[in-house]
Amino acid sequence: MSRTRPTGSNNRSDGSTEHVAVSRLLSKILRHKPEMIGICLDSQGWVSVDELIRRNL
Repeated sequence: MSRTRPTGSNNRSDGSTEHVAVSRLLSKILRHKPEMIGICLDSQGWVSVDELIRRNL
């Protein structure tokens, strides 16, 4: 039995593959490894969008 990707998956040529990669990287950084890019989350686990942009991911 072969598996297929659902419609709307990241297997498109419209640039969405890059969006998925960026989304996954941001998720990893914000959930598990903020030190990876030198940011510190506040006591509630937040960081400003401006701070993320300054890191030039």
